[in-house]
Amino acid sequence: MLFGDAMFPYRRAATGRGLRVSPLHDRLVAHGARFIPAAEWEFAEWFDVDGTGVVSEDGFHAQPWQGVSAAEHHAVRNAAGLFDMSLMSRLEVAGPTALAALAHLSCSDVDVLPGRVVYTMWLGEDGGVLVDLTVTRLAADRFLVVCGPEQHTRVVSLLAAEGADVVDLTPGTALLSLQGPRSREVLAVLTTTDVSADGLPHLHSTEAAVAGVDCRVSRVTYVGELGFELLVAASDAGVLFDAVVAAGAPLGLRLAGAAAMESLRSEKGNVEYGVDLDNTDTPLDLGMGFLVAWDKPGGFRGRGALLARRGAPAVHRMVRVVVDDPAVQLFGHEVLHRDGVAVGHLRYGTYGHTLGAAVGQGMVSAGDAGAVSATWVADGAWTVDVNGRQVPVRASLRAHHDPAGSSYRGQ
Repeated sequence: MLFGDAMFPYRRAATGRGLRVSPLHDRLVAHGARFIPAAEWEFAEWFDVDGTGVVSEDGFHAQPWQGVSAAEHHAVRNAAGLFDMSLMSRLEVAGPTALAALAHLSCSDVDVLPGRVVYTMWLGEDGGVLVDLTVTRLAADRFLVVCGPEQHTRVVSLLAAEGADVVDLTPGTALLSLQGPRSREVLAVLTTTDVSADGLPHLHSTEAAVAGVDCRVSRVTYVGELGFELLVAASDAGVLFDAVVAAGAPLGLRLAGAAAMESLRSEKGNVEYGVDLDNTDTPLDLGMGFLVAWDKPGGFRGRGALLARRGAPAVHRMVRVVVDDPAVQLFGHEVLHRDGVAVGHLRYGTYGHTLGAAVGQGMVSAGDAGAVSATWVADGAWTVDVNGRQVPVRASLRAHHDPAGSSYRGQ
C-alpha cells in the first residue's frame, strides 16, 4: 500500500493524516474541500460545493465526485480556477555559490536575467532525471527554486553537495495558482502592476502588491492555460485568497483541486515526477530535449551520458494516448499494444474532460523495429489492455490537447 500498487485507485488512507496543512487549510475546509495525502501534506482533491457528502469508492470505475471535478476542470479551461499549491517546496538559493551550483545541476541555462523563470531538470551522471522544477532568478546572486514536496529532500541534498546556501521558505509562505483564460482579468482587478502579455510575458516573474499584500507573481502554468502563481507570506495568505475568490466569482472562477489538475495537465501532456517519469528516463526519452542547453558554459551534470544519445534512434519514448470509447476509465499501469504486440505500459491515466475521454501517458519501446518515431507511432494500430479487453486508443508523441501551447504562449 505504501507505493499504491496493492490499492484500488481511489482508496484513501484514514490514518497518518493531517501531518502538514496549508496556511489556508481552514478556508479550504469551509469551501468543501476533500483532501488526499501528498508527501505528508493535506492536498485538496476536489471541492464538494453542493454538500453532496460523496466519498471515494474502491474499484476501477468512475468516482461519484467525478462530475464535480469535471466542473472544476472546465472552469479552468474556459474561465478561471484557483489551486492552493502551498504543498510545493519553495527554496531560496543565494550567495556567491548560487549560480554555479544551479548551473551545474540544471540541464537548462539558468544564467538568465532577473525576473525570468526557467523550467528545468536535474540529471544523474547517467542522464536520468533526478528532479524537475522551476528556477526563478530574483537577483544576480539570489534564486527561487520551486519543486514538488516529494522532491524536497533530494533537491536540498543536491544543492548542499554543490556547496550552495539554501533557506527553506515553505513554512512561512503560501502559494496560490490562478489559472485559466480569464485569470488575467481576475488578477488585474487586484493589482496596479502591469500583468498584460507585454507587461508580464510567459515565464517571467515580478514583485507586486495584490489585494494590498506583497506577492511574487510568476507567469507560469502546469495545466496548459494562461496562468499565474502567487507567492505570499503565510500571514497574508487568507487576505489574498479571499480577495481572489471574490474578484473571480463574477468571471466564473472556481476553486479547483488535485483531480482537476491531473486531468488538465494529462491532456496537455505535462509530466509529474514519480508518476509519469522517474530516474530511468532522460529528457530525450520524454521528448523534452528542448530543455537541454547543450553548449552552455561549464556544461551540466549528466551531459556526457546525454550527449552520447543525442541524435541516436530513440529506443524508448513517451507516448500520449486518448481512448476512443468515452465510457472507459484509465488509472495507470495498463499495458499498451501496437498492432497486437505489447510495447509498453501507461505510467498514469485519468479522465480528460476537455477531450471527453480517458487519457494517459506511458513509455514504449519499438523492439525489433529499432526506433520510436512519429511515423512508427502514427502507422500502428494501438490498443490498451483494460481488464483483459483490448480498447482502441489514439497514440501520439505530442499532447492531444493544444500541442503547440497556443492557449498560453503569447497571451
